[in-house]
Amino acid sequence: MSPSTRLSLLMLGACVIPFGAHAAPVEATDWYFGSAIETATEEVPAEYWLVNYDDVTTLARAPKKKTPKTPTPPSPPPTPPSTPNNTGAGVLVAVVDTGIQLSHPEFAGRIAAGGTCFGTTTACSGASAQGNDNQGHGTHVAGIIAAAANGTGTTGVAPGASLLAVKVLDANGSGSYTAVAQGITYAAQSNARVISMSLGGASPSSTLIAPLQTAATSAVIVVAAGNSGNALAPGYPAAYATTSGIGGSMIIVGSVNGSNQISSFSQTPGNGGCAASGGVTRCFKDVFLVAPGESIRSTYLNSGYAYMSGTSMATPYVSGVAARVLGASPFLTNKQVVEILLSSATDLGAVGTDAVYGRGLVNLTAALAPLGSQTIATAGSTTGEASGSGQVSGSGISGTLGIGLRNSSLAR
Repeated sequence: MSPSTRLSLLMLGACVIPFGAHAAPVEATDWYFGSAIETATEEVPAEYWLVNYDDVTTLARAPKKKTPKTPTPPSPPPTPPSTPNNTGAGVLVAVVDTGIQLSHPEFAGRIAAGGTCFGTTTACSGASAQGNDNQGHGTHVAGIIAAAANGTGTTGVAPGASLLAVKVLDANGSGSYTAVAQGITYAAQSNARVISMSLGGASPSSTLIAPLQTAATSAVIVVAAGNSGNALAPGYPAAYATTSGIGGSMIIVGSVNGSNQISSFSQTPGNGGCAASGGVTRCFKDVFLVAPGESIRSTYLNSGYAYMSGTSMATPYVSGVAARVLGASPFLTNKQVVEILLSSATDLGAVGTDAVYGRGLVNLTAALAPLGSQTIATAGSTTGEASGSGQVSGSGISGTLGIGLRNSSLAR
């Protein structure tokens, strides 16, 4: 194999680089879009211009988990009715990726029916046709979103959420924009409230736009920025986040390390990508969040676990936060959830929205907390003494509080 051929294959994530404990002894930092290896002379088939963003490092996979023989624990006390759903239960998250290991114990009882595969006949043969993972990347992503809170292995951000396995990438982590477009459409038709995509390509494809616009009417779409380094803007489909009909429903995700510093491999929003959508002009940085993406331990094939790094790992973290917000407040629209995540992020880097961190670090606690405030004055003898924000009309309150309000001249 000539050097140019080898570099092209590395760039596209073909079988030159297997994943997990048996990774080939190559420099993983070369496996980026936008790096010097794009100058390789071999022409690459267009249908393989899209790979998973997996990612910069894959450490040794842990041994298969053994289920300990322990007595059945006592049932937990009943949850008070007033306690909000804080696990993402009832929220369907579509993982558009290499599939999910459907039998992994971390997902028991929460794999939604209807898992499927889009791609070549070979890519979707056997168990892959139902969305089963034969590569590992999608299973790792799924665990970050929703691994069970069962005291073993790992726990996902939204451990109560349900997962829909939409396999669009093959055993080598490669696939086509056509397959991804079909996967997005299927996820939206399956009523997924969150669509998580840790994948991307360097080139635009109009094939993706209509499916994304359809999904944007109902789903929170979360997409990886890419791993080609800080100097480059997000790849595709992330770069469609500001496109008309999509803007306001999609979040681009970059990666930070344990010190909340931008990862060296993470693509960044820059100051570009600006477009008007729905009367609002958005740039990449306005819809860009960062999340932990280095040395993340999560579920893997053979019911095991592995450490991986990349914007692929940061993306499902944000998807999990979106699922948690929807679980706590299912009445929210997808656009409202996106705005909550963007508005509640922790500012990093330069003050305010910036070209490196965008809106900042996704903040689960702040996203679940009430945002803003509204009050109504209930005391005072004249309207001139009223102090409060907002207006209330057409509401009614019963009981002791209602009696007090009905007797208030100001309230009347």
